[in-house]
Amino acid sequence: MKGKNRQFKRWTSSFMAALLLIGTFLPSSLIGRAHAEQADHVVISQVYGGGGNASAPYNKDFIELYNPTEQPVDLTGWSVQYASASGISWGVTPLAGTIQAHGYYLISEGGGTNGVDLPTPDASGAIALSGTSGKVALIKDKTTAASGAKPESTIDFVGFGGANAFEGLGGTKAPSNTTSAQRRPYANVDPAPGKGNAWDTDDNAADFTTAAPTPRNTASPTEAPMVPVTSLQPKGLNIQFLQDGTSAKVIGKPEAAEPGSTVIAYETAAKGTALGIATAAADGSFEININKTLTSVYVAATQKGLDESAAIHISVAAPSTPITQAKLSYAVSNGVGTLIGGTGAASANAIINVYPNEIATASEKLNKQDVTAGTSGDFNITINNAPNTVYVTQTTSSAKGIMLQSTPVSVTKADTTAVSKIAEVRTSDAKGQPVNLNQYFTIEGVATVDNQILGTQKQNFYVQDDTAGINIFNTSLDLGYQILKGDKVRITGKVLVYNGLTEFEPT
Repeated sequence: MKGKNRQFKRWTSSFMAALLLIGTFLPSSLIGRAHAEQADHVVISQVYGGGGNASAPYNKDFIELYNPTEQPVDLTGWSVQYASASGISWGVTPLAGTIQAHGYYLISEGGGTNGVDLPTPDASGAIALSGTSGKVALIKDKTTAASGAKPESTIDFVGFGGANAFEGLGGTKAPSNTTSAQRRPYANVDPAPGKGNAWDTDDNAADFTTAAPTPRNTASPTEAPMVPVTSLQPKGLNIQFLQDGTSAKVIGKPEAAEPGSTVIAYETAAKGTALGIATAAADGSFEININKTLTSVYVAATQKGLDESAAIHISVAAPSTPITQAKLSYAVSNGVGTLIGGTGAASANAIINVYPNEIATASEKLNKQDVTAGTSGDFNITINNAPNTVYVTQTTSSAKGIMLQSTPVSVTKADTTAVSKIAEVRTSDAKGQPVNLNQYFTIEGVATVDNQILGTQKQNFYVQDDTAGINIFNTSLDLGYQILKGDKVRITGKVLVYNGLTEFEPT
């Protein structure tokens, strides 16, 4: 995940070129890291949560690490941590000892009665992993529990199955009682003995597959990262195909292809005659012009000294799905607007832009930089000189290309002049979740405790009106005076949830 060197290491030796022509793969010992997207740090190479379950081959869950680097790494003081698919509480297993260069490290966890014993683990915990979905973090120099859906400062992170957090566009395929989530040795290559598990594009969905579990420990044979003979495919997430009458254009954004590679567009996956050819620039961008009416194209690439990649399918760009208006909230205070998109407001990782009118002209954008929605489709944007109504768009992308900007959706600033009853503000649905999450209101009530009695945050006290009460919570807002028990206060803010409790954040 971390510290990737984005410069492709080319082989210029005629001896190496000859070897490439002889075999499917070079012996790994003949060359160092073959590509920048092969990891240069210890990675989570395998996760298995079906241990001891029905039909399980092993009686323990396990997490496996792999060291693709040329140097041994001391893991003392590191930890692996696990949380459920939607959890924010993390179980910790401390690590100790050394993982050798190109070696593996095995951590056993909870289990059951079915299956055989694991190979001797290098570290042991008692965490019961889900067999189908969850989250695993590898953290350096930390043996205390992390927090949040996706902790910061991880060395590596894997969301598997239906996890709500992951690297890239999605979690791994769901494993089972008989399969584990396994890191690939290289792009689109299935794991196999002797290839290592070094592929790391920061996208769990692309970097992992599922297969029968194969736990390895520090006593297992070392495996140098695989050396490829086939070029890397272009990245559909960074490519847009535009059709205008009989003229078409394939546009590769930065990092769409490997720098200096030859990019070829075809009409079908079988390739045949090229529609157009371009050379990727130093930043991986390219442009191919085509004189034909098409609904999609197939794009391949050839790197120096390697065979041409398989072609990826890129669909013609169409308008993205509009933002979900009901999940937007917008407030303006002293000319500064706060636009919040709740969970599901946008598509995961969509580019969000805000405009003063429905024409949505790029030169009039209210956000100076593009904003990327989170993996759950949430976002938060601050707008200076904010108008009363703003218009919000998203631009989505997938492995089949970048779409066009969506139709703008309008949202008008909340009316906070009217005082709302606290019981209405904190209304919950059948699952106990606040229906007004991230919505703005003005409430009025009496403080039942002095500020900061409940905690040291700038604002942390409880207010109550004749219908209900709610905790007031803000870590940074300084009023310049102290709220005391018995004070009658009027507060404008938004509804939030903290550790499962509905609270009110004053603005």
